[in-house]
Amino acid sequence: MQLNIMNLDKVIKTNSLPEITSPVYFDKQYQPASNGIFSYELFGVINSSKRRYQFGYIALGRKFLHPLVYRTLQRLYTKLPGLIAGTEWAKLTPKGVLVPAGEDEEGAGTGLSFLYNSWKAIIINRTNSSQRDKRIEMLELLDRDEAFIDKWLIIPPAYRDVDITSGRMSVEVLSPLYSKVLSLSSVLKEESTSSITLLGRQAEAKLQLALNELYDELIAKESKKSGLIRHYLLGKTLITQ
Repeated sequence: MQLNIMNLDKVIKTNSLPEITSPVYFDKQYQPASNGIFSYELFGVINSSKRRYQFGYIALGRKFLHPLVYRTLQRLYTKLPGLIAGTEWAKLTPKGVLVPAGEDEEGAGTGLSFLYNSWKAIIINRTNSSQRDKRIEMLELLDRDEAFIDKWLIIPPAYRDVDITSGRMSVEVLSPLYSKVLSLSSVLKEESTSSITLLGRQAEAKLQLALNELYDELIAKESKKSGLIRHYLLGKTLITQ
């Protein structure tokens, strides 16, 4: 079992990808927001070649588990969703094994920051299951900054554009998810990373789940598309990061 993780910072820098900052679809003139996910300025106008090939990215404001890492780790540690949401606590044993803990126990922590700061020391218990051992070995091969991401790619609008042919606006499922991620990341950027509030912890958990959902939708879209989407999203890039 192998997991290839893309260096998003390198991709963004090499391709001069624009950062998308607004969750708003349209401005007051009913034009795509200039810094939004349908922007003409950043992605080109409808039916242009740029609109088919221009990617963007979202700065998440925090470190999040890559969805594929999340799914793998959840199979090994079932309390992961609660740990990320701040409703469950965990600690590392003297040998580094990740185990559930009470909030007041020495060394106990919660949230994504606890996972990120503990990642290099975490050991997952092995059993007699070869499948479990393979998942553990896969995670052990990842550096911390491969397992965690702080940016997310936005695919070109041509693959998710607004449809107004029926006289009513409809959007493909990816766009509301991108908008949700942008809204939640803006909440986190206003939070202190040293003393995260309950609101911030909730936003982190919701954003992690939104990234997981985006991943699933992109996988589903890839099964229907080829070419550019397959190349950028599956060729050791976003989907298999």
